[in-house]
Amino acid sequence: MKIYDNVYQHVVLQLPAEAFKGLLEKIRDDKENEMTLLKHKIQKYEEKRRTEAALYQSMSPIRKFFSSRPPSHHQAVEYLVHVKERLKKIAIIKQQLLEINRLLEQETAQECLELPSPFIHELLAYHEQLGDQI
Repeated sequence: MKIYDNVYQHVVLQLPAEAFKGLLEKIRDDKENEMTLLKHKIQKYEEKRRTEAALYQSMSPIRKFFSSRPPSHHQAVEYLVHVKERLKKIAIIKQQLLEINRLLEQETAQECLELPSPFIHELLAYHEQLGDQI
């Protein structure tokens, strides 16, 4: 199977169909693991934030007065970094997984296949990393 770059229209990689399928499955598994890791990090941050809020609410009014609490704009930036950006990464990974699943379901008996450049770069990186293991 020949893999073409859809921008430059040249052969980037030539693999047997089974090796290509194995490479796609490995990429899909790694993407799914990355997505679950990001979800776990989001849950961990939200749990930490909830426990800190509960601890602050349980304090006496005098202790609340003397305790230092981060300003609301700092909390907003923390939320952006720990939750929003990770949710955006998860959405991108879901789109990539849809593309990978589409390629896996597609007829692999094709002689040539055109793929976008970013996906080809990732495919080449995995191919170099795995080498003859596929």
